[in-house]
Amino acid sequence: MNNKSRDLVLFVVDRNDWALGTMASEMAESLSGSHESTILSEDEISNNPYRAWRLSREAKVIHFLGQYIASGYGWLGMGRRCLVTLAHIESSHIGFIKRLIGMGFRRFVAMSEMTAEEARFAGIVVRHVWRPGVLVPEEVVRPGVNDIDPSRDAVPVLGFSGRMIPANRNRKGLDLFESVVTQVFRRSDIKLRLC
Repeated sequence: MNNKSRDLVLFVVDRNDWALGTMASEMAESLSGSHESTILSEDEISNNPYRAWRLSREAKVIHFLGQYIASGYGWLGMGRRCLVTLAHIESSHIGFIKRLIGMGFRRFVAMSEMTAEEARFAGIVVRHVWRPGVLVPEEVVRPGVNDIDPSRDAVPVLGFSGRMIPANRNRKGLDLFESVVTQVFRRSDIKLRLC
């Protein structure tokens, strides 16, 4: 797996099958040909800490996706170049992130401009915002879809995916989503899909 002629980038995530695991996969695919990547999940680290430690020693860069995973497994980054992706910032996270800085973490990447702005406001240096590349195929072929009469307009579907948090419903941007849906619904027919 590890070709010594290429630099290894090690991505550390909570779960491979969750949002940050998906991000890690996309980041890994976007690396240049001179880099190799491995993604380690929290379960994999817990089940085989020796392998995780060995990979961390081979890695040129260790990228922790999320401040929680960085704090829990910061020992993988001892003496290594590390990045931490900040998914979101809340007031309760500030002390947590500053503890990471105290542990030696200095390079932070934000998942959005809002997160970067909130981090900077709290005195955390964020120099980069990660923007995922979205591939748009020229033609999408799905069973049954191409049989629809093209003269009939399809009803657009707006989707939202995220945890519903009663105490703080705006954390996932539900307030903005609700506002947009309300405005669009006044002008045209739409469908909603909530996950």
